[in-house]
Amino acid sequence: SSSSKERSELGTRQARVQLAILDLEGKVTQALVFLPAYDERLYKQQIQELKAAAKRQKDALAPKARFSFRTKTAPTKKAPVPLNEPTHTTADPAATLADFADSYHTIGALPSSDATSDQTSTLSSSYKVRNGRNSIINCLPTGGQLRSLFLYELRHCLVLVGPVAGSVFLEACHDCVIVVACRQLRIHTSHHLTFYLHAASHPIIEDCDKISNRTAASETTRTIWERAALLETANLYDQVNDFKWLRRQASPHWRV
Repeated sequence: SSSSKERSELGTRQARVQLAILDLEGKVTQALVFLPAYDERLYKQQIQELKAAAKRQKDALAPKARFSFRTKTAPTKKAPVPLNEPTHTTADPAATLADFADSYHTIGALPSSDATSDQTSTLSSSYKVRNGRNSIINCLPTGGQLRSLFLYELRHCLVLVGPVAGSVFLEACHDCVIVVACRQLRIHTSHHLTFYLHAASHPIIEDCDKISNRTAASETTRTIWERAALLETANLYDQVNDFKWLRRQASPHWRV
C-alpha cells in the first residue's frame, strides 16, 4: 500500500541521516589530533545536537502503538551484556574487541585515579584490539591509565590511546595513524604507520617498513599524558631500534 511504501521511504531516509551523522562524528574525531580545545568542544556539542534532532524526528514519525489487552508474563531477569564492549577485569587474558569495520568505537572509561585511590587499581586493565578496518578506535580514558595494549591486524584506522604504564604491541597493522604515550613500543610486521608518539624507551621495530614517528599531539591528549607523568620522561621517539637492520647506516624502514 501507499502508506507502507511511505513508511519504508521514511525509514530509509532516517537511516541515511544516522549514517551521515556517524560519518561526521568520525571525521571530527579523526581531526582531534589537530583541533584546538575550543573547536573540539564546539564540534562535539553540535554533533550531539544533530543526534538529538534526528532522534526527535524519528520518534515523531514512529507509528503509534494500538491499545490492546495482553497477557503479562513475568520478565526473566538477565544481566545486560554490552555488545562489543570489553569488560574491565584484573584477570588475564586481556579483554578483546574483534571484527569491527567502518565504525567509531570507544573502548570505555578506565577506573578514575584520585588522591585517595590505590595506585595499582588504575593500572589493572589490558586490552587486545584486532581486525579493525576503516575505523576510529578511541582508547582515551576518563582517568587512570592502561597497563598494556595489543593491536593486531588493523587497516586504515585511527587509534587514540591514553597513557600506557607498560608496553604497546602492534602486529600486522597497515596504513594507520596512532596517537600514544607509553613506556615501551614494539612493532612487528607492520607497514605505513604514522605515530604521534611519546616513548620513555627506545621503540623497537621488526620486519617493518614506512614507519613515521612524530611528537605533535592535541591539547587534550597532552593533558592526559601530563596527568600520567609520562611527559616528565625523555621522549625517545626518534631513537628506534630496528632488529632486522644490523648495518651501521641508519635504517631505511623508519623516519621522523
